[in-house]
Amino acid sequence: MTELGLPLKFPPTNSKAAKRVRVAAALHILATHLCDNIFKPCFIPESAEDGRTIREILDHQFMTGLRKEEKFTRALLISMYPDERVTAAIDRVVQLTTEEILSQLSFFLSDGLQTFSTGIAALLKSAATISMEMQKSKKMVEVSVEDGDFADRADEYLPDFGQLQPLNSPTSFEMLNLFPHVYVPEDEITVHPGAFLFPDQEVVIVAEHELRDFRAGMRSKNGRGMSGSGMRDSKRERRQSMAIGAENGSLSFTT
Repeated sequence: MTELGLPLKFPPTNSKAAKRVRVAAALHILATHLCDNIFKPCFIPESAEDGRTIREILDHQFMTGLRKEEKFTRALLISMYPDERVTAAIDRVVQLTTEEILSQLSFFLSDGLQTFSTGIAALLKSAATISMEMQKSKKMVEVSVEDGDFADRADEYLPDFGQLQPLNSPTSFEMLNLFPHVYVPEDEITVHPGAFLFPDQEVVIVAEHELRDFRAGMRSKNGRGMSGSGMRDSKRERRQSMAIGAENGSLSFTT
């Protein structure tokens, strides 16, 4: 989908595959924003770009063996600002991140926008609390959505999106991250391996077939001609069917 910049196909239907491929898109967007905005080494400065710069400095210190310096720098960043200023920064980051996620997923959110927004904000706030605990730990914790050797297909694909299927043609992507990879480099411990969607999983393949069939059907209808009211009804039905959902058309949150 061009608007999201994702290599997924979104059939405008309410089939099981169509719903779940939209859920996969939402999970990928959420995981990306968690890494860029929430799991960062310091909430001040608040911009994602400055956060990445600080992370690069800490990573360089750690990778070059300057572990005491990395711990000192991290402790200094944490102690530079009073708790109330950090709390205010976190609140702003959560609000802005919620708005960014909603703007990207607005095409899918025909109903239940307020419930979805409240759930996203609560989830991000909980993640920020965990992030603060990680920042204060004695050892650096890396949170990443980058593809890497840790993407072991046997373990990190989610069966909810179908089993892996044999393909006879090239794929448009290698994998799509659905949940961050969490790693403690000093101990070489993987806290969470991350979760991925693969192009040869069932929902991806079925969604692509459904979109092709839908487009073929529309071409056939256009060839025979449609009345103005019929075209308006068809567009309205497609918009209503494009809600995010797994079974009931919505995402639920547990915080």
